[in-house]
Amino acid sequence: MKFRTADLELALFIISIGLAVFVFAHHVWVHGYLYDPHNLFSHEAIATFLIGAGLAFLFAWLRRRR
Repeated sequence: MKFRTADLELALFIISIGLAVFVFAHHVWVHGYLYDPHNLFSHEAIATFLIGAGLAFLFAWLRRRR
């Protein structure tokens, strides 16, 4: 089976979503953010998702340039 760049893009995007959910769940469990509506979405979860999604879109853009 040949490895494709699209597989890497999809994997990065899925991993970024999984990491963001994990970081968010960790903050809810440890810090109790679920009970404080001002801190519902932790900055770490959002940053993790944006970095992973940004890498996935970067790979997609580089693949289209070739």
